Amino acid sequence: MKTFTLATFAALALAPSAFAFTPVPQLLPPTAEAEIRATVPGADLSNLTDAQRAALASALHSSENGEIGPQIRAILN
Repeated sequence: MKTFTLATFAALALAPSAFAFTPVPQLLPPTAEAEIRATVPGADLSNLTDAQRAALASALHSSENGEIGPQIRAILN
């Protein structure tokens, strides 16, 4: 019974620190970056702001195929 109580106490004491290290979801995963580079060859994705990353992800998922290239170029310029 002591072991169970100690284990429960330890788990409750360490649980908040486990939640502190949860990673932030990526706005632009590597697969999306590859799709952007395939659509717009030579696209420089190295110094993007979070707003640009979000706009690129939105353009990839909400545009028709013919509109993706011009939208990506407009975001990157």
